[in-house]
Amino acid sequence: SKNYEKEFQEIWNKKESKTPYPIIHLNNKTIETLFCPEDNCKERVIETINNAKSSIYFMLFYITDRDIASIIIKKYQLF
Repeated sequence: SKNYEKEFQEIWNKKESKTPYPIIHLNNKTIETLFCPEDNCKERVIETINNAKSSIYFMLFYITDRDIASIIIKKYQLF
């Protein structure tokens, strides 16, 4: 929640700042918080998908980027 609070303050104050906890380890899982455009989200998502060995979990509503959608489909076909 601190990451999102900081991001909303950044938007409100029009002043960029670093995400306080960009990577969190919880219950043997790694959780990474990315905000666009400053975190190069597309490149980081593609890199993460390419490195996945068994599963991929996303917290999002809808995938609109064709490159990301295509790589998810390709990865799915390999699993």
